[in-house]
Amino acid sequence: MAQNKNSLIRFKTIDKCLKNHKKLWTLEKLIEECSKALSASEQKDVVISKRSVQLDIQMMRSADSGYNAPIEVFERKYYRYTDKKFSILKLPLSTHDKALIEESLNIVSQFDGFDFYEELKQSVLGLQKLVSEEREEKAEQKVKKEASSDKIIIVVQASLKDAFVNNPLHISQKIKRIKKNGNVHFQYKMKNLSMFQARIVHLGTDVKVISPKSLKKDIKKALKAVK
Repeated sequence: MAQNKNSLIRFKTIDKCLKNHKKLWTLEKLIEECSKALSASEQKDVVISKRSVQLDIQMMRSADSGYNAPIEVFERKYYRYTDKKFSILKLPLSTHDKALIEESLNIVSQFDGFDFYEELKQSVLGLQKLVSEEREEKAEQKVKKEASSDKIIIVVQASLKDAFVNNPLHISQKIKRIKKNGNVHFQYKMKNLSMFQARIVHLGTDVKVISPKSLKKDIKKALKAVK
Protein backbone atom coordinates (compact mmCIF):
# COMPACT_ATOMS: atom_id res chain seq x y z
CA MET A 1 0.00 0.00 0.00
CA ALA A 2 2.73 2.48 0.97
CA GLN A 3 4.57 1.94 -2.28
CA ASN A 4 1.44 2.59 -4.39
CA LYS A 5 0.50 5.60 -2.30
CA ASN A 6 3.98 7.08 -2.54
CA SER A 7 4.24 6.55 -6.29
CA LEU A 8 0.90 8.33 -6.78
CA ILE A 9 2.16 11.26 -4.68
CA ARG A 10 5.27 11.42 -6.89
CA PHE A 11 3.17 11.29 -10.09
CA LYS A 12 0.97 14.16 -8.88
CA THR A 13 4.01 16.17 -7.82
CA ILE A 14 5.77 15.71 -11.16
CA ASP A 15 2.52 16.60 -12.91
CA LYS A 16 2.20 19.80 -10.86
CA CYS A 17 5.75 20.79 -11.74
CA LEU A 18 5.54 20.07 -15.45
CA LYS A 19 2.28 22.00 -15.78
CA ASN A 20 4.17 25.07 -14.63
CA HIS A 21 5.92 26.27 -17.78
CA LYS A 22 7.17 29.39 -16.03
CA LYS A 23 9.93 27.36 -14.37
CA LEU A 24 12.66 25.17 -15.82
CA TRP A 25 12.49 21.68 -14.34
CA THR A 26 15.68 19.65 -14.19
CA LEU A 27 15.68 16.09 -12.90
CA GLU A 28 17.30 17.35 -9.67
CA LYS A 29 14.46 19.87 -9.16
CA LEU A 30 11.84 17.17 -9.69
CA ILE A 31 13.62 14.92 -7.19
CA GLU A 32 13.66 17.79 -4.69
CA GLU A 33 9.93 18.49 -5.11
CA CYS A 34 9.00 14.79 -4.84
CA SER A 35 11.10 14.45 -1.69
CA LYS A 36 9.34 17.47 -0.16
CA ALA A 37 5.90 16.09 -1.00
CA LEU A 38 6.64 12.67 0.49
CA SER A 39 8.28 14.20 3.55
CA ALA A 40 5.10 16.18 4.18
CA SER A 41 2.95 13.07 3.67
CA GLU A 42 5.08 10.82 5.89
CA GLN A 43 5.82 13.60 8.41
CA LYS A 44 9.49 12.69 8.31
CA ASP A 45 12.47 13.39 6.08
CA VAL A 46 12.27 11.38 2.86
CA VAL A 47 14.83 11.51 0.05
CA ILE A 48 13.77 10.08 -3.30
CA SER A 49 16.38 8.39 -5.46
CA LYS A 50 17.21 9.63 -8.93
CA ARG A 51 16.25 6.30 -10.48
CA SER A 52 12.81 6.34 -8.81
CA VAL A 53 11.92 9.66 -10.43
CA GLN A 54 13.36 8.55 -13.78
CA LEU A 55 11.20 5.43 -13.71
CA ASP A 56 8.19 7.51 -12.64
CA ILE A 57 8.65 9.70 -15.71
CA GLN A 58 8.97 6.63 -17.92
CA MET A 59 5.81 5.15 -16.40
CA MET A 60 3.90 8.41 -16.82
CA ARG A 61 4.87 8.43 -20.51
CA SER A 62 3.47 4.93 -21.04
CA ALA A 63 0.17 4.83 -22.90
CA ASP A 64 -0.92 1.52 -21.35
CA SER A 65 0.33 1.31 -17.79
CA GLY A 66 0.68 5.06 -17.19
CA TYR A 67 -0.91 8.31 -18.33
CA ASN A 68 0.45 8.71 -21.88
CA ALA A 69 1.96 11.95 -20.62
CA PRO A 70 3.63 14.09 -23.35
CA ILE A 71 6.85 14.61 -21.41
CA GLU A 72 9.87 15.84 -23.35
CA VAL A 73 13.44 16.75 -22.51
CA PHE A 74 14.71 19.98 -24.07
CA GLU A 75 18.16 21.52 -24.04
CA ARG A 76 19.26 18.06 -22.85
CA LYS A 77 18.37 18.71 -19.20
CA TYR A 78 14.93 20.29 -18.76
CA TYR A 79 11.60 18.44 -18.56
CA ARG A 80 8.16 19.74 -19.59
CA TYR A 81 4.82 18.79 -21.10
CA THR A 82 4.65 19.47 -24.84
CA ASP A 83 0.92 20.08 -24.35
CA LYS A 84 0.54 23.00 -21.92
CA LYS A 85 -3.06 21.98 -21.13
CA PHE A 86 -2.17 18.39 -20.23
CA SER A 87 -2.55 17.08 -16.67
CA ILE A 88 -2.88 13.56 -15.35
CA LEU A 89 -5.63 14.89 -13.07
CA LYS A 90 -7.85 15.43 -16.13
CA LEU A 91 -7.54 11.85 -17.38
CA PRO A 92 -9.73 8.78 -16.69
CA LEU A 93 -8.46 6.30 -14.13
CA SER A 94 -5.26 4.57 -15.20
CA THR A 95 -4.43 0.91 -14.58
CA HIS A 96 -2.17 2.03 -11.75
CA ASP A 97 -4.98 4.07 -10.15
CA LYS A 98 -7.42 1.18 -10.39
CA ALA A 99 -4.94 -1.14 -8.71
CA LEU A 100 -4.56 1.42 -5.94
CA ILE A 101 -8.35 1.60 -5.53
CA GLU A 102 -8.63 -2.18 -5.38
CA GLU A 103 -6.00 -2.39 -2.67
CA SER A 104 -7.73 0.38 -0.73
CA LEU A 105 -11.03 -1.49 -0.98
CA ASN A 106 -9.46 -4.55 0.57
CA ILE A 107 -8.43 -2.50 3.57
CA VAL A 108 -11.76 -0.66 3.91
CA SER A 109 -13.74 -3.92 3.75
CA GLN A 110 -12.04 -5.09 6.94
CA PHE A 111 -14.13 -2.53 8.85
CA ASP A 112 -17.46 -4.00 7.74
CA GLY A 113 -19.81 -3.99 10.72
CA PHE A 114 -18.51 -0.79 12.30
CA ASP A 115 -20.95 2.16 12.40
CA PHE A 116 -18.73 4.41 10.30
CA TYR A 117 -18.51 1.77 7.59
CA GLU A 118 -22.13 2.46 6.58
CA GLU A 119 -21.16 6.04 5.74
CA LEU A 120 -18.64 4.72 3.24
CA LYS A 121 -20.81 1.94 1.84
CA GLN A 122 -22.09 3.75 -1.26
CA SER A 123 -18.63 4.96 -2.19
CA VAL A 124 -17.23 1.48 -1.67
CA LEU A 125 -19.91 -0.07 -3.89
CA GLY A 126 -19.15 2.45 -6.63
CA LEU A 127 -15.45 1.71 -6.50
CA GLN A 128 -16.09 -2.04 -6.45
CA LYS A 129 -18.19 -1.70 -9.60
CA LEU A 130 -15.37 0.20 -11.31
CA VAL A 131 -12.83 -2.48 -10.41
CA SER A 132 -15.24 -5.25 -11.42
CA GLU A 133 -15.70 -3.70 -14.87
CA GLU A 134 -11.93 -3.54 -15.24
CA ARG A 135 -11.61 -7.23 -14.35
CA GLU A 136 -14.31 -8.21 -16.85
CA GLU A 137 -12.56 -6.25 -19.58
CA LYS A 138 -9.25 -7.97 -18.84
CA ALA A 139 -10.94 -11.38 -18.77
CA GLU A 140 -12.42 -10.76 -22.22
CA GLN A 141 -9.02 -9.77 -23.54
CA LYS A 142 -7.43 -12.96 -22.20
CA VAL A 143 -9.89 -15.30 -23.88
CA LYS A 144 -9.45 -13.65 -27.27
CA LYS A 145 -7.05 -15.36 -29.62
CA GLU A 146 -3.84 -13.38 -29.98
CA ALA A 147 -3.40 -13.57 -33.73
CA SER A 148 -0.08 -12.51 -35.25
CA SER A 149 1.49 -12.45 -31.80
CA ASP A 150 5.12 -11.57 -31.29
CA LYS A 151 7.31 -14.12 -29.54
CA ILE A 152 9.34 -12.55 -26.75
CA ILE A 153 12.17 -14.14 -24.79
CA ILE A 154 13.72 -12.55 -21.70
CA VAL A 155 16.35 -13.72 -19.25
CA VAL A 156 15.73 -13.21 -15.55
CA GLN A 157 18.20 -13.49 -12.68
CA ALA A 158 17.87 -16.65 -10.59
CA SER A 159 16.90 -14.66 -7.50
CA LEU A 160 13.77 -13.39 -9.28
CA LYS A 161 12.55 -16.74 -10.61
CA ASP A 162 9.95 -17.35 -7.88
CA ALA A 163 8.63 -13.80 -8.17
CA PHE A 164 8.07 -14.25 -11.91
CA VAL A 165 6.52 -17.71 -11.50
CA ASN A 166 4.11 -16.49 -8.82
CA ASN A 167 3.30 -13.22 -10.62
CA PRO A 168 3.58 -13.74 -14.41
CA LEU A 169 4.12 -10.65 -16.55
CA HIS A 170 1.60 -12.01 -19.06
CA ILE A 171 -0.88 -14.87 -19.36
CA SER A 172 1.29 -16.48 -22.06
CA GLN A 173 4.38 -16.70 -19.84
CA LYS A 174 6.23 -20.01 -19.79
CA ILE A 175 9.72 -21.15 -18.87
CA LYS A 176 11.79 -21.84 -21.97
CA ARG A 177 15.13 -22.65 -20.38
CA ILE A 178 16.95 -22.67 -17.02
CA LYS A 179 20.69 -22.01 -17.33
CA LYS A 180 23.39 -23.60 -15.20
CA ASN A 181 23.81 -20.41 -13.18
CA GLY A 182 20.11 -20.49 -12.31
CA ASN A 183 19.06 -17.65 -14.60
CA VAL A 184 15.77 -18.34 -16.36
CA HIS A 185 14.62 -17.72 -19.93
CA PHE A 186 10.90 -16.86 -20.04
CA GLN A 187 8.89 -16.85 -23.25
CA TYR A 188 5.78 -14.78 -24.07
CA LYS A 189 3.42 -14.30 -26.99
CA MET A 190 1.42 -11.10 -27.40
CA LYS A 191 0.36 -8.43 -29.88
CA ASN A 192 0.58 -5.26 -27.81
CA LEU A 193 4.13 -4.77 -26.58
CA SER A 194 3.82 -1.26 -25.11
CA MET A 195 2.62 -2.29 -21.62
CA PHE A 196 5.08 -5.18 -21.53
CA GLN A 197 7.89 -2.81 -22.51
CA ALA A 198 6.98 -0.43 -19.68
CA ARG A 199 7.11 -3.28 -17.16
CA ILE A 200 10.49 -4.46 -18.39
CA VAL A 201 11.89 -0.93 -18.21
CA HIS A 202 10.56 -0.59 -14.66
CA LEU A 203 12.43 -3.77 -13.66
CA GLY A 204 15.70 -2.25 -14.89
CA THR A 205 18.86 -4.28 -15.32
CA ASP A 206 17.52 -7.35 -13.47
CA VAL A 207 15.82 -8.42 -16.71
CA LYS A 208 17.27 -8.55 -20.24
CA VAL A 209 15.41 -8.99 -23.51
CA ILE A 210 16.87 -11.59 -25.87
CA SER A 211 14.32 -11.33 -28.67
CA PRO A 212 12.84 -9.82 -30.72
CA LYS A 213 15.66 -7.47 -31.64
CA SER A 214 13.24 -4.57 -32.16
CA LEU A 215 11.99 -4.81 -28.56
CA LYS A 216 15.53 -5.24 -27.28
CA LYS A 217 16.49 -2.04 -29.08
CA ASP A 218 13.46 -0.15 -27.72
CA ILE A 219 14.17 -1.29 -24.14
CA LYS A 220 17.80 -0.23 -24.44
CA LYS A 221 16.72 3.17 -25.72
CA ALA A 222 14.16 3.60 -22.94
CA LEU A 223 16.63 2.65 -20.20
CA LYS A 224 19.16 5.07 -21.64
CA ALA A 225 16.55 7.84 -21.52
CA VAL A 226 16.02 7.42 -17.76
CA LYS A 227 19.69 7.40 -16.84
